[in-house]
Amino acid sequence: MNIYEKMINVKMEFLQERIGKSGANRTMKYFELSDIIPIVMPLFHKYKLVPVIRFSTEEAHLEIIDCEDPDMDTIMVTSPMSSCKLPNAHDVQNLGAVQTYLRRYLYMALLDVVEQDQVDNEKSGFKPNGSFKKEEAVNKSSDLACSKCSKEVTKGIATVSSAKFGKILCISCQEVNNG
Repeated sequence: MNIYEKMINVKMEFLQERIGKSGANRTMKYFELSDIIPIVMPLFHKYKLVPVIRFSTEEAHLEIIDCEDPDMDTIMVTSPMSSCKLPNAHDVQNLGAVQTYLRRYLYMALLDVVEQDQVDNEKSGFKPNGSFKKEEAVNKSSDLACSKCSKEVTKGIATVSSAKFGKILCISCQEVNNG
């Protein structure tokens, strides 16, 4: 399996986990690294991939390396560097805040984690009510289930498995079908 096949498997299995948003402020909920890392690291280990994060003065990089073939292609996600001015914080605390934010956004980009578009919502006058029911409903579509084991699947997994296998299959049953 090449790095791209491994990475799509990581994305599909990560998607099936239906991660929750543990971060919250007065107006919205958001993903924190603690929502992402404990789920994705075992998947990287399973597929023998290693994430390497690097920061320069210009950019932040998240590179995925295939441990079984480290000299071949890698997958790279980049973001421009930014700055932060937390109230009453030392320079190193501001640097830590920037690195934490960038790590979160790099992982979200790599894994195709989808959130409501805050910019579009602000332009349209959308005001979150704090319940976040719409988002939960999208992620927990109870009418989509694996045709073999009846396990609930997301719309994304249902779409991909229908195209590939001609029926809705959870990740586990897809692996059995491939094997």
